[in-house]
Amino acid sequence: MRFNKILNMTNIQAKLLVKVIDAHLSRDTELFGYMDPYCIIRFGSEIKKTGIHFNAGKTPRWNQLFDFRRTNEQSINMSLGL
Repeated sequence: MRFNKILNMTNIQAKLLVKVIDAHLSRDTELFGYMDPYCIIRFGSEIKKTGIHFNAGKTPRWNQLFDFRRTNEQSINMSLGL
């Protein structure tokens, strides 16, 4: 049996999985009430955002899983919105 097919590695799909679990913030920026934080994740040209954790204050918890397409990026950027 002969196999003559060449595998093109550029067509292989890969994913990066990122799980945003929680945050422990040092201070509350709200004068009255609690903060409503969310997290933004940037990887290459893709941007994903967690849900807003209403009235979470300094200890928001999301437990959300995100998947990103494989790119040549070497770093991931995560920021917190309040």
